[in-house]
Amino acid sequence: MNLHFSLNRRDLIRRLGTSPAQYYRLLDPTNKRKSLNQLLALLQVLGCDVEVTVKGPGEFARVR
Repeated sequence: MNLHFSLNRRDLIRRLGTSPAQYYRLLDPTNKRKSLNQLLALLQVLGCDVEVTVKGPGEFARVR
């Protein structure tokens, strides 16, 4: 999904209160050590609504 946002990278990094290196680690698809809090903070800065559904064992989880 490609979304267009009016923030440039510098403003986004500043609003997240993080370093450029941490920002790029967050976007790196090979980095498996992201926390839900980091991802939610990024989505909040981008103005996205997030809905998380947790299912029990054996059920498919759906994240929107």
